[in-house]
Amino acid sequence: MEQGDHVTKSPWSNWQIGANDFYNDWHGHFKGRGNRVQDGKFYQRDATMEKYNYQLKNLSTYGATRLKLNSDNMEKPVEIQIDASLRTLSIDKPAPTFVPTTPSGGLPPFDPLMVTPPIINPKNVNISQVPSAPPTNVAYQNVPNWTWGYNVNNPLQNNALIAQVEVLSGTFNNYFSGVGDPLKYNFSGATENGAYTPSNDPGTGAPVPHLPASDAGDSNDTAAFYALSGKVITLPNTMTVNVVGNNSSGGDLNSIYYMGNPSDSGNAEAKLIHKANTNIYGNKIAVVNIDNVASTGGITFVNRGNIIGHAQNGIFVDASGTALTGATPGNHIFGAYSYGTSESDKNRKMLLTEV
Repeated sequence: MEQGDHVTKSPWSNWQIGANDFYNDWHGHFKGRGNRVQDGKFYQRDATMEKYNYQLKNLSTYGATRLKLNSDNMEKPVEIQIDASLRTLSIDKPAPTFVPTTPSGGLPPFDPLMVTPPIINPKNVNISQVPSAPPTNVAYQNVPNWTWGYNVNNPLQNNALIAQVEVLSGTFNNYFSGVGDPLKYNFSGATENGAYTPSNDPGTGAPVPHLPASDAGDSNDTAAFYALSGKVITLPNTMTVNVVGNNSSGGDLNSIYYMGNPSDSGNAEAKLIHKANTNIYGNKIAVVNIDNVASTGGITFVNRGNIIGHAQNGIFVDASGTALTGATPGNHIFGAYSYGTSESDKNRKMLLTEV
């Protein structure tokens, strides 16, 4: 299509293909305002040093309009004077005259401390061998009878001062001199579960007494402090037993707790649960003696309390107020077994500590 001043019209070489779609053929000529007069590039930049000179030749036009100025319109060249001389800077400054003064006074006296490391002489420690315990034969065997009560002088033939009594509290002090000598005792604050009938004294036919709150004296034919022969009994932590031993005669050892289970008890197990506090002083004391002679049922001792052997002689005060001292500490037997048949031996158990 060709562009006029006011209208746009299609040349004869153009035709309409479809609605609003025209095919135009310009034959390489631009027919608008300021027609091109030659093909090729309109302007090519000079790559020589002439590009830095002002171009006087008028090559740039747009139609009838000149786009480049000629020499008549150029500014006149002006010469500029340039002074390239250098002026040096002269520095005239006097040198400093300041002199620092010495501080008044002097440093404090200083004596260096020389530390000499100590000389450590190695120590030779000789560890002695633990001596073997001397052989001790408990020796005493006599199964406690199926009886119970307070058994001073052993009328029940139960071999102990207290026979199968459920003690609830009290402090019990004993002095052992060996089986065959009287067992000395004193106690206070004693209580028991009194819901039982004491066994009869075979000599008188009358029952032996209940456990009193306190008592003191000597008990003949008594090998132990407490006997158990078929029942299951717990000695509580409100009970304290103190025993001082002075066995110098070489007799059989006294026992604190003497246990058996004769056939006439009819019980499958005799069991003593120790929660009490038992303290041992002096010498030759058996804490527990389990006797299986003629014991057909099981026998068990369980410690859930405190059994302490002290390296002290100990002192016992008898009924007359006399203080008796124990022997040099030694031979504290925490567990002992008297002999029995091969079958009865299978049923005895001793747990010296149980949680």
